[in-house]
Amino acid sequence: MKRIIIAVPVVILTLLAVLIVAPSFIDWSVYKARAQSQIKAITGYDVELNGKLNFAFIPTPHATIENVVVKAPQGSSKENLAQLERLQASVALLPLFSGDVKISAVELVKPQIALEVMRDDKPNWMTPELEAMMGAKKAEERPSGNAQAISLDRLSIEDGQFFYTKGGKTTELSNIDLDVKADTLQGPFEVSGAMGFGGQPLTFEAKVGEMEQGAQSVSLSAQGDYNGIKMNYAGAVEFGEAPGLQGETKIQIASLAQTAKNFGAKDTPLSGESASLAGLLTATPEKLTFKNAALKVGQYNFAADFSTQLSPLYIGGTFRAADTVNLDTIMPPKKGAQGSGDITALTKILPETLSFPMPFGADITFTMPGMIYNNQVYNGVSVALAKKDKSIQVKIAANQIPGKGKFDAAVDLTFAEKSISQKTGGEIYSSPSMAFNMTAETPDLPFTLQAVSGKPASLAFKSLALVAKGYLKPGKIEVNDANITLDGKPYNVSGALAGQSLLVNANVFGGSVILKGDLTKDAKLSNTALQVTHPNLAKGLQELSGAKTQNDMLAQKLDFYTKLDQEGTKYKLSDMKATLGQTGITGALSYDGGGSKPSVTGDLKLGDLVLQSKGGSSAGASTGGAKTSDRWSKAPIDTAWMNLANVDLAIAANSIKYETWDLSQPKLQFTLQDGVLNIKDLSSGLYQGSVALSGTARPISGGGLGVELKTSMTSIQMEPLVKSLFNNRIIKGKGSISSETSIQASGASHAALINSLSGQGTATGSAIVIEGIDINRFARALSEESKPGDSLLHLWKGTATGGSTAFDTLDGAFTIQNGVVTLSKMDLDGARGAIATKGTINLPAWTIQTAHTMSVKDRDDVPDFTINISGSLDNPGQTFAQGAIQDYLQRKLSRKLEKVLNEELSKKLDGSPLGGALGGFLGQPQQQQQAPANDNTQQQPAQEQPQQQQQTPSTPEEAFQGILKGLMQ
Repeated sequence: MKRIIIAVPVVILTLLAVLIVAPSFIDWSVYKARAQSQIKAITGYDVELNGKLNFAFIPTPHATIENVVVKAPQGSSKENLAQLERLQASVALLPLFSGDVKISAVELVKPQIALEVMRDDKPNWMTPELEAMMGAKKAEERPSGNAQAISLDRLSIEDGQFFYTKGGKTTELSNIDLDVKADTLQGPFEVSGAMGFGGQPLTFEAKVGEMEQGAQSVSLSAQGDYNGIKMNYAGAVEFGEAPGLQGETKIQIASLAQTAKNFGAKDTPLSGESASLAGLLTATPEKLTFKNAALKVGQYNFAADFSTQLSPLYIGGTFRAADTVNLDTIMPPKKGAQGSGDITALTKILPETLSFPMPFGADITFTMPGMIYNNQVYNGVSVALAKKDKSIQVKIAANQIPGKGKFDAAVDLTFAEKSISQKTGGEIYSSPSMAFNMTAETPDLPFTLQAVSGKPASLAFKSLALVAKGYLKPGKIEVNDANITLDGKPYNVSGALAGQSLLVNANVFGGSVILKGDLTKDAKLSNTALQVTHPNLAKGLQELSGAKTQNDMLAQKLDFYTKLDQEGTKYKLSDMKATLGQTGITGALSYDGGGSKPSVTGDLKLGDLVLQSKGGSSAGASTGGAKTSDRWSKAPIDTAWMNLANVDLAIAANSIKYETWDLSQPKLQFTLQDGVLNIKDLSSGLYQGSVALSGTARPISGGGLGVELKTSMTSIQMEPLVKSLFNNRIIKGKGSISSETSIQASGASHAALINSLSGQGTATGSAIVIEGIDINRFARALSEESKPGDSLLHLWKGTATGGSTAFDTLDGAFTIQNGVVTLSKMDLDGARGAIATKGTINLPAWTIQTAHTMSVKDRDDVPDFTINISGSLDNPGQTFAQGAIQDYLQRKLSRKLEKVLNEELSKKLDGSPLGGALGGFLGQPQQQQQAPANDNTQQQPAQEQPQQQQQTPSTPEEAFQGILKGLMQ
């Protein structure tokens, strides 16, 4: 017994030693060729057992195979169908003695499986041998009882990879760690594990029901977490020729923002709202389909129907919101994003590259009865997203936007290149470009812009209609063609922004605008050139303002160029060069919009500027037939423009022709500060002299304008000055005039201003010649040789149609009250004559009433006489004053009568006593009789008188007729 007791342990130890040591002395590799041929015969696979092949029995029977390769059939994209670094299987020892096979563990280390559907739609893993084996009759299958005798405790996969390729698209599962537990080979199974899909981690757990003999389906419940996306499934798995699954599925996202970050999104606009999708999922190896699904984002519900193709991944479907969706809770606007002014950010919308975790396609449409964004309501909104290969298309439409307008936009994002990330397996898109087309309209543009930007918009336009197209590239945005209609007026704009380089071309108001330069991040312009051209500036201004202009100067071609720089709210226009018709303009301007009101400062130099209106002139230039009441407008003066901006401007020109004024080398410096216009200095050459003006104009309470002016004229030629003042040459001539004037006026209209005009002034002059008035000629006309039968007016008109009168000096003074100019004196004095003028000029009535008293200095026998001028300033009349000049004419007529009577009576009554008496009465000297020198002197006979000599009348009647005839000659 003792030996037996000792022998048993020795035998056991010896057996254990044999079980442990003996397998190491066996060369199992001699069985590789046999194993490979057996596998080939059964499966049709070409298998290579390139590594070690070991068996052991302690502690449990187990086998290890290393470096196993299964070759892929010809035509596959990968060389191997499967390969693994190591396979180890362990079998429980004791169940073997009862005929059961209990596989305690199967471990696969770094397995790689690459399945592929070939071009002929034949799976590369299917061989004729497998097809024959799968087609064998069920009677040949092992009975279920034997199957139950085989069990699998645990199957584990460590760091595995799986590839599925179809149609050139490959789906990859990486970093597979899997644990499978099964009571038998027919289940039930418990599965847990993790893997990488699309570069993102996926963890999962699943329970598979028992697969009954001959059953075509098995129950499945599973839970998974795909990098923050939780999934739950409860349903069945179908086998047979059309494998698949169907069951209730729910997908949940706890935080949209966090999930987006998990998938690599940066600066995501999403909020932390949750989202879920629930519905009936039907899946095949190629496709997932959701029917009657419910999508919930935050508190908003969508009805959904969509499907997902798995290889390659392609999502298509529609999502219909039940109610208005507030996007501000899902995609809240970024703080500080509104009104940032960084227009250059538009060029950074597209990155150089764009990555997706996996290849995918999409065709998704969202429709919402209403949408709230930036606290504004958009109605009838639809958003469509389509991705195909290297192109992404987005369409957005809204039937009603803030301001009761419409919006429709289509964006086509295309990538020139696509590559696969070696690290994640995701797709990397590069060299993007985005084309866009949009249409928009709104009847209330300021409201719409404020709703979109969040900032008040002050615009001169109310309605907008826009049709635009263009494209974006990284760092560049270009608008190829934009047709804009503002308040019914069409415009065309194109341009580009590349980094900070800006180029804008616009056709507006019938002209063109070109802006080229740099636009900084804070929307500042620098090194910018601005050019404006227009074939007819007057028409352009008419289109801009809606008011017609009749100015000849403006009805010309404009070509304007300037350099434009910006610093904050300040804009500087330098190196200005412009031509308007034949007029050149140079200078510089500065604009500052940062204060309570804009301010403008500058210095401009002009060439020859003509501001004459077509067919019209200044206020007093109406024709003689114009009504006085219509001459001065009674429309209220609009002074609102005086408070639009503060201005400090200096202007100089070579010449300015304004209405009837002709200024040479004019200079103007004025300010407009807080509504007060201050003309610091206006100086100019004027009609061979000079003029200087200063004054102020300001709005007055109750409406209207108050004006104070001081003018100084020096050595100005008289005739053109009078014509400029009254638009009529009521005085013709030449001479040098100087004047000092101070005037004030206030009123709500132009008529009121003229009626309130007051002031005073003086006038002096020298070397004055008045044409059309010849005082000395008039005096000669009044001489004794003149015919007393001529009327005085007839004599004046005869001398006022030619000739001239020269004067050495002018001395005048006048006052203005209620628009009436009172000439207290306006005296012309010369060597041969003088004119003293007094009277009034009524500007409101546009009439003149003056008396011009003329005196002749070189004729003592001609008294002073007066010419009256009265009537409309456009066409005044002339009349003579009676008095001294009439007495003078009567005395002249008496003297003429004496002479004629004396001559006639002497002829008729010569030598008679009556003749002598009448001659003495009339003052005729008596004839002295000469004594003959010599009485003896023989008297010579009288010379014979001509035949035509008038015969002495023989009767008194004939004598009286001769007297009258001589008197009138």
